[in-house]
Amino acid sequence: MASSFARLARTAENAGRLQVSKEPVDNPPYDIHTLGDQVLRTPAKRIGKVDDSIRSLARDMLVSMYAAKGIGLAAPQIGQPLQLLVIDLEIEDPKSPPLILINPEITAVAAASAPMRRAASASLACISMWCAPAWWM
Repeated sequence: MASSFARLARTAENAGRLQVSKEPVDNPPYDIHTLGDQVLRTPAKRIGKVDDSIRSLARDMLVSMYAAKGIGLAAPQIGQPLQLLVIDLEIEDPKSPPLILINPEITAVAAASAPMRRAASASLACISMWCAPAWWM
């Protein structure tokens, strides 16, 4: 199994990086569902194979995330019940690549995690768990 992961990593390296502009667009590909929307209760399915449709979805998710001036977006938030997540903590740095997670698993939780507090804005979306940053407290 480890050799197949290594082969996949080499293939991805050779295919090049997913290029997406971090400039917000006026008409993003997807609307983002927010906390309380019933579509967020649909269980997400594992992705069995990364093909062009998954790459295209990740690209469109990044465009939608940058348009919303967000730093993370999960596929269920755009109505796609898949275990796919895009993150970019450095949206002002065009050279910093985003992180694309496929079938992510939470294996540990930091002891310093703060409990979720009720958001002041109803427009905030929720992936599945959220830890308040220090400035939020």
